[in-house]
Amino acid sequence: MAKKKQPPPSTPKPAKSKPQPLDEPIDEILEEVSDDVIEEAAEESLVLEDEPVAEDDFVVDEEVAADDEASIEMLLSENAEDEGAETIDHSDDDVVEEEAEDESVVIDAEDESVVIDADDESVVEDDAVVEEADDSTASDPSASGLGGDFAFQEDEPGLDFSRDLGPAPDADEEDEEAPKKKSVDQEFAGPLKAKTSILTIVLLVMNMAAALTFIYFMAENYQRRKKITHATLVADMRYFGLPSEEEEFGPAMSRVVAPKLRLTAEQVKEAHQRRGGKGDSFLAVEEYYRPHYKPSHLNEALLEKHFEYAGSSAKDSKVGLINTVEKEVQALQGRVWDELDSAAKKYLKDKNNAELGALAEKMFFSLAPDLPRARQIQSKIKSAKEPLDIATEAVLRRMLFDILAPIELYRPGEQMVHDLEKLEKLDENINVADAAGKAKLQKERDEFLKTIRTERDILDKFGDPNVALDDLKARLLLRMAGAIAPTYNPEIHLSRAWEGATRNTFEKRQTTAFTLLSLALVRTPGAEKELVFPKLLARTQCVVGMFDFAYVCPRYVAQLKFLEQRWLQDLEMERDQFAKMHNLLVRDIVDALPELDHLRFVNKYLDASKGEYEKLVKERNDDYERLIEGIAQARKESSTLAAQLNEIQDELFRSQRLMATAKEEIQVLQGVIGRAQKAVRDLEAASAKTRPAAIQGIKTP
Repeated sequence: MAKKKQPPPSTPKPAKSKPQPLDEPIDEILEEVSDDVIEEAAEESLVLEDEPVAEDDFVVDEEVAADDEASIEMLLSENAEDEGAETIDHSDDDVVEEEAEDESVVIDAEDESVVIDADDESVVEDDAVVEEADDSTASDPSASGLGGDFAFQEDEPGLDFSRDLGPAPDADEEDEEAPKKKSVDQEFAGPLKAKTSILTIVLLVMNMAAALTFIYFMAENYQRRKKITHATLVADMRYFGLPSEEEEFGPAMSRVVAPKLRLTAEQVKEAHQRRGGKGDSFLAVEEYYRPHYKPSHLNEALLEKHFEYAGSSAKDSKVGLINTVEKEVQALQGRVWDELDSAAKKYLKDKNNAELGALAEKMFFSLAPDLPRARQIQSKIKSAKEPLDIATEAVLRRMLFDILAPIELYRPGEQMVHDLEKLEKLDENINVADAAGKAKLQKERDEFLKTIRTERDILDKFGDPNVALDDLKARLLLRMAGAIAPTYNPEIHLSRAWEGATRNTFEKRQTTAFTLLSLALVRTPGAEKELVFPKLLARTQCVVGMFDFAYVCPRYVAQLKFLEQRWLQDLEMERDQFAKMHNLLVRDIVDALPELDHLRFVNKYLDASKGEYEKLVKERNDDYERLIEGIAQARKESSTLAAQLNEIQDELFRSQRLMATAKEEIQVLQGVIGRAQKAVRDLEAASAKTRPAAIQGIKTP
């Protein structure tokens, strides 16, 4: 830094007079400012933005806007009324200022006008030479107290701040340029116009571009988050399936008891590479994942996307949008029987009567539980008027058996084992009761056994011709309704002890999954390659989820194996029984051989005696005929005698009646005679009293 110079002694202030316009250009005035003034200003740190300005220091009027022409003109007039005004403009790189004693310096910044009142000590003589500023002051504009915060208007009319001030010119150069100088009044002759700088316009454009960019990225971020959320929900639905109706009000038990998701590092790596990712190092995943989404969260577009895997729709004509497991079963209930009937008729439509009869026998006999019912089936088939009807019934019975047999074994209804306690109690009472009590208890026990139903009885009904097809259809619909029912039905679930109990959601989902799987795998008998519900297998995975679907698949296979074992046991029992019966018959035949030999000897003897016996038989027949003829003749004679006897009896009856009448008449006459005799005696007695004495001794003859 250059050595500080002492300013010259101040001159007395001239009398105040009306300020005159400056004849020298602003460049000349700035060149006359001394180094001492610049250094003194730097030392005093005249920072207008950070420190308050004293009354004698620079005064910043922030209320005057640069774009307000009236404010600028008023400011110029006020400064002109003072001792003298000098307008100073600065560029961003050159900061030099000086004013005469009691004079004001006006600085026009880019956005505001600043009026600076300098101290008397900062005044130098007009003929002072401005020395070159210190290198540090020139390189650091903030050292002068008027830093880069001032942005001056370079395009103000009549002013040119584009060039660097540079070193002070020589006196000869000043004389040459003197004729070209303009006064301040001439420079500010026209009205001042507000103007926005190019930098401000650039900043506005950049701010608008930044705002639009922010809005774009915000919208893009929202769309990406929406897509990720949608993809996550679709993946969750693929694994967990549709929610149940209970999940509308909170998490269900089926979600809570779901197992951990376990993925090995190799599985994660394979899935990542299959999607086009790169990388070799992955960690295994083992964590609980329990998403909760309500049925109301699933709109039609999301469900259609979910059911794309099954190639089916998410809407049903009867139940509407299928967003729960219950609605899927309800929709299937409405069309399951029509689908089965259509499949059966489609399979049988091109067959003749002989083929229909053979097919009906094959289907019925495969379901017949025993020989008596097999004979009933055979009789029913022969008596059928329409072979197509009996064949359709046989095919439907077989399909119903394929659907319901695994379900009946997986979730059996009431069983005899649940009533063993009552049976044991009845048996104990029978053993200790007397004769009359035993008969009564035995009757009660027999009636109780009739009410017990076992799952084997249910399976036997499919091959029983006495059971109507509508009863089996009702059983299927009952099973489907029970799969989604809120409470247990003892008719299709274990025993009456479960009646009215509330079902938990994981048991309901598993039963529903098993029922749907059994329906999805049913095939038309004779056309094993054609599924009755071709899209239901993939749809079941979408409805119940991969976990429940994978849970019931091995259990379905286990029920089929158990059913196969039962058939093998039945065949073995039938074969054993047949073998035993065959052995018994063979033994009976062997035992009957001696008797057969005896019968043969008797037969030979009878052949030898055949003539004699024939003659004897003929004689006996003749005797029989004669006897019959004699009996007939005797019967004829007997009838004649009987007729005569009847006539005699009639005559006798008439005689007896006459005799009875005569007897009655005799009795009447005897009464009359008696009364007459009595009257005679009375007359005699009366006459005797009146007769004269001479004749009283004379007796009446």
